Order: sequence, then C-alpha cells, then structure tokens
Amino acid sequence: MKFRNTLIAATFAAGSALGAANAAPCTIGTCDVTGGPLSETSPVAIQDVNVTPGVYEAEGSFDVGPGVSGANVFADIAFDEVLPGQTEVAAGFSDLMIEFSQEGTSLGSFLVTNADGTTEGGSSIQSFVISLISSAAVDFEIDGLAFLNSGASLPDFNFNLDAKMSPVPVPAALPLLLSGLLGLGFATRRKRDPLASQ
Repeated sequence: MKFRNTLIAATFAAGSALGAANAAPCTIGTCDVTGGPLSETSPVAIQDVNVTPGVYEAEGSFDVGPGVSGANVFADIAFDEVLPGQTEVAAGFSDLMIEFSQEGTSLGSFLVTNADGTTEGGSSIQSFVISLISSAAVDFEIDGLAFLNSGASLPDFNFNLDAKMSPVPVPAALPLLLSGLLGLGFATRRKRDPLASQ
C-alpha cells in the first residue's frame, strides 16, 4: 500500500513538472506563456485573464525550436467578448502595444488597440508577422492601459503565435547569371576548337 501511494505521488509530481515545462508565467506582469518551444507543429500562446484596470505592463519570453531560424511567425490576437466580424469593439485595453526581440535585436513592435480602446483598423482580431533571426528565445514586452470593457467585465487577451517556414526564393538574377556562364563556356570552347572558327 505504501509503495502504491509513493508511485501515485511520483506520477503526479512528474505530470505536474511536465505541465509546468509547457506553461510559464511572465517575468513581469500577470500573463502566462503556454505551448512551445515554438515550431511549425507547436504554437505558443501569450495570454492574460481578468486584468485589473489601470496601467498594464508585462514582459516574458518563449523558446524557439531547432531549425526554426528564419521562419515567419504569424500572430493572431483575440480579446474577451469580441466576436469575429464585429468592428470597433472596446477590447478592454487602450494603446496596447507588443514588442518582440531576439538576442537584443528588435523583431518589431505592433500597436494592437488605439487610444479609445478599439482595435486598429476596426477589426476585432489583429494579425501581424515577425521574422525570426535565430533559434534563440524570443523576448516580448506588452504595455497599455486596461479598463472595464463593454460587458463590464475585466479584460482578457490572447496572442496566438504560429511559426511557418517560408520557401527559399530563387533570386531574380539567377537565370541571367546561368545564361551568362553558359555563353562564356560556349565562347571559350569556340576559341579552343580551330575547326569551329572556319
């Protein structure tokens, strides 16, 4: 019986540790980071619920999986009580901005809501793209002002991040370079072949 209880406790502790590895609190603020390490098959979410009205600041980071350097990361933002298709809905945050960086280099900053707390461009869900420069962890900072939204409830947000590897484009000058090399080779061959010049 004692062995069984010990086994159950060890299994629970291992499960808790595994769950904790996929969820981490922000280093500043009350948000959580779940999922990851970020890859094409493992998205990351940055979320906060029931935010207290007032100045909002949050900072944190998330890991990037191997082989994802150079990938585009697509971010979708959703707010509590904002339904798809609605426009100019109070999101519960004014001047909400998020900035991403990697190894001290900025990947971009994005204004998600404007001064009156509606989403930019009248869209209820914002999207933007950042490009990773390495496989190092991505740091983020979020700031704005939280207020009671139209449903008189505390505001929530959820940033969903998905990595997509972009295909390597063929440079436009490559066909021109190849045809030039082919012509150069043909001209060199004609010089070496005395019969070809007669």
